[in-house]
Amino acid sequence: MKIQEQTGFHFKALRTWGKIISVFGWILVLAGSVTAIIAGLLILEDGPGGEVFVLLGGLVAVLIGFSYIVFGQLISCFVEIEKNTRTTYQMLERNKE
Repeated sequence: MKIQEQTGFHFKALRTWGKIISVFGWILVLAGSVTAIIAGLLILEDGPGGEVFVLLGGLVAVLIGFSYIVFGQLISCFVEIEKNTRTTYQMLERNKE
């Protein structure tokens, strides 16, 4: 059996979850950025008021979004490390014979 055939279906669900988490993080970053920009423009136009809390909420959403992105990419990174380790092991085993 070829190495590519053996490595194709390992951790498919984990890879999918990593991508979903990253996409969710990017959505949070985009929504938080738009919210913060709009709130910032309103503050510049009317002066500080309730928009300050919206601005802070947008900035917090951006930070949380980046955390989700990092977590999702870490999952993908660990899966790739496992795949490379398994491939190297299989190659070494095959060379022993």
